[in-house]
Amino acid sequence: MKKIIEFVKFSFVGGIMTILNLVLFTLMVEFLKINYLVSNVLSYIIAITLSYFLNYIFTFKMQNISRKEHIKRIINYFIMKLSLLALDSICLYLLVDIFNLNVYLSKIGLTITFLIISYPLSKLIIGKRANNEELS
Repeated sequence: MKKIIEFVKFSFVGGIMTILNLVLFTLMVEFLKINYLVSNVLSYIIAITLSYFLNYIFTFKMQNISRKEHIKRIINYFIMKLSLLALDSICLYLLVDIFNLNVYLSKIGLTITFLIISYPLSKLIIGKRANNEELS
């Protein structure tokens, strides 16, 4: 039951961050006239930064870890998320420029796909006990 609640919380945070990501992306593309790939990177970085802290506090309820361990988790989380961003941006480019699909439908589809992929990776990085045992 605990894993289900944790996944629901992660999905809730992910949903909020997905909406934020999509809103920022749209604002940057439509109103600020920023290239869609640049907008993708900027909106993603803002969303994952907020996501880390919300998941750290709300989803995985991490407490009593050393500052060194916390910094290590932040670095690992951002490496993982930036790797996913690179893959996301490549896929977005392929869908929009090569396959001529709608930029917004492509962005939504990729965002959902990467939300699903990121749960087990985020749990692995953020959701560990202080002694490095995985939460159950």
